[in-house]
Amino acid sequence: MGESQKFIIYLFPSKMIKSLLLTIFLVFLAHQQTITPYYILPVQTTQNVATAYSFLFYTDTSITNNAWVAVTFPFEFSATALTQVSRVRYSVTGSMPIVTKWSVNQSQFLIQLNQIAIGNVTIVIDNVLNPTDYTTSSYFVVQTLFQNVVITSNSQFGRISFTSTPGTFRII
Repeated sequence: MGESQKFIIYLFPSKMIKSLLLTIFLVFLAHQQTITPYYILPVQTTQNVATAYSFLFYTDTSITNNAWVAVTFPFEFSATALTQVSRVRYSVTGSMPIVTKWSVNQSQFLIQLNQIAIGNVTIVIDNVLNPTDYTTSSYFVVQTLFQNVVITSNSQFGRISFTSTPGTFRII
């Protein structure tokens, strides 16, 4: 009976706890949510022709600030083909504003949207040079991110067929 029990109490800064809880929440979201693809629509499917690519998808997760969309083109698109892009646009309500902050690294476009609401999102990337030596692409990848953490993702968003002469769009 004469034994006393000792308790050790650890104190963590509130900022550290908030950061840890946010990370746990984001990891939970990232494993729960997906992007539902509707289509990839290039204006032209002719090989070695610059064209606009539209990506329409549905996301079931909103990101209220610091939202980004990552669009990864398959290996058939050369890095130089993607550096010719002149503008990126997006739509969440029918309007098509030009995105002021976007970058391309190798085959991935990072597009800042500030916020993403649950629902349909359209991304249009202008002036992409279609591959020269391929008739079919591999899968595109589309992701939404919050603070560089993937929240929703689809790694088999779609593929495109290319023709050597002017052709019409065909979904594979």
